[in-house]
Amino acid sequence: MNRDVIWQPVRKGARASAPTLPHGRLVIPVFRRCTRFAWALLVVAYLGVPSLVEAAIAFRSAASTNQNGQANSITIARPTGTAKGDVLLAVIAVRPNTVTITAPTGFALVNRQNNTTGNPSSVAVYSKVATVSEPATYTFTFSANTGNAGGIMAFSGVDNASPINVSGGSLTTTTTTTIAGPSLTTTVANTMIIAAREIASSSTWTPPAGMTEVIDVASLATPNDNGLALEGSYKTQAAIGATGTLPATAAGNPDTGTAITLALRPVVCGAVAADPDAFAATAQSGQVILYWSSASPVVVLQKTSAFGSEAPASGVSYAVNDTIGTATVVCAGTGAGTTLAATNSTTYYYMAFTRTLRRATRAAPRSRRGRWPARLPPGATRWRAAPC
Repeated sequence: MNRDVIWQPVRKGARASAPTLPHGRLVIPVFRRCTRFAWALLVVAYLGVPSLVEAAIAFRSAASTNQNGQANSITIARPTGTAKGDVLLAVIAVRPNTVTITAPTGFALVNRQNNTTGNPSSVAVYSKVATVSEPATYTFTFSANTGNAGGIMAFSGVDNASPINVSGGSLTTTTTTTIAGPSLTTTVANTMIIAAREIASSSTWTPPAGMTEVIDVASLATPNDNGLALEGSYKTQAAIGATGTLPATAAGNPDTGTAITLALRPVVCGAVAADPDAFAATAQSGQVILYWSSASPVVVLQKTSAFGSEAPASGVSYAVNDTIGTATVVCAGTGAGTTLAATNSTTYYYMAFTRTLRRATRAAPRSRRGRWPARLPPGATRWRAAPC
């Protein structure tokens, strides 16, 4: 059961430190070293006891651009709420199949399918791990084309080091309104399945059964025999196994088309590292000194109001000055303490999180919210520790 411990100043100008508390919160009023009677209040909070964690992939939001015609570029807004560590998936369709697509900085090609039969066309998927400072829009440029369309989906809880579990594509070479993808077999549990479907005429879509559609755009006003149409959907898949072909259906104007299916890999972690053996703070004039004892690297968050749900996200690397909600990262790395500039008579709140660089030993541990994983997914080599 959590408990609060209130520390009173032992004497003017003295240092107050905290004992080990695996649960609870320390409220430490400490007088600054000054002849005037002024003080700053510091609140230091601990994580709970070690546990096993697994991040669940969640859809954040999507953005798309409709009726872009034959323009030589397409600009798509950043999905609303995109946060550092989210994985962005850009789905771009072009006609004909020979069009060159140039992606903006940071986007890597995951898969492209080129259909040379019927009315030739292509669909491509690009991925990017969001940083702390993403632009408001992204622009993809094209060589000469007779139609293009695109959208971007954002997902949280994806393994930043290896976002794609499996991917594949297929071509529909006969005239039809149903565009199906390949059936893939996932190799890890709790994946997010993404379906991108394209047809070489302008139409609206009915998404694959059981999937949530977030992209439904065309290069021209629908319906139209010319141009192309693009559909993007997602669903979670808890068990390891086949995805199925996930056919999407265009409302009219039968044509040839292309499809890509992929599965996003979740962050899978081992046991959470032990809490710092001690975490204490001293307030002095114009500065705060934090102390801790931990065998693992730490991330320390600072706020000037009480903490809510702010916590590092699973599988995401952080640096000083990154923000998590309304909290700011003031330390990220190894060491036993740090000194921070502070404004006198201001209340500061701190939380410390530990993390190890060891690899996970379990494939699918239990899930627990509100914890930053102590271990990386198998094969990951992220987060270089540096002195605070």
